[in-house]
Amino acid sequence: MNPLRLIRNAVIRYRRTRGFGVHSPFAYGFITQVLGCRYPFYCWDELEAEVRHGGEMRWRDARALFRTLNQMSPSVVYVAADVPAVVTRVIEKWSGSCKITADSVQASFLIAGDEAPVDVDSVIKRGKTVFFTTVKNPVWTSLNDAMKRGQSFTNSVTGIAICNEKLPRHYFEISY
Repeated sequence: MNPLRLIRNAVIRYRRTRGFGVHSPFAYGFITQVLGCRYPFYCWDELEAEVRHGGEMRWRDARALFRTLNQMSPSVVYVAADVPAVVTRVIEKWSGSCKITADSVQASFLIAGDEAPVDVDSVIKRGKTVFFTTVKNPVWTSLNDAMKRGQSFTNSVTGIAICNEKLPRHYFEISY
């Protein structure tokens, strides 16, 4: 890839991560207060030790998952079978009362890995939030292509798609 394009994209990502150029109030709040917030939570030290010791997931991605769960506060979370075990620990640290299920229909928050048996049309129709542990998943691209409304955020490793009919369609490449 062209080095000048890489530098340009890095500058744009840096600015978007700080909220510059983001015109949607929801996206601005989500980027600056959820993904961009650097304040620690109550369980940060022990969760960071578990994530870094396991080596299955980057700490910044686990932190983004925790903060997204905290913002959306789902009661039922679907976890795909191929997702690293540390994801379950993040959910347990976030809420001991959150139900983890293997049925993607009843959950409002989905966590997908490399291969997720997620039906894109039902996700969009039901207005679910999907956290992808990797954006190499083909469902990530098909979901972004099929969304007419809603917003998606990526740091080129993980991705978050919020399929809400009330939100305008935006795709953000940011650093978190």
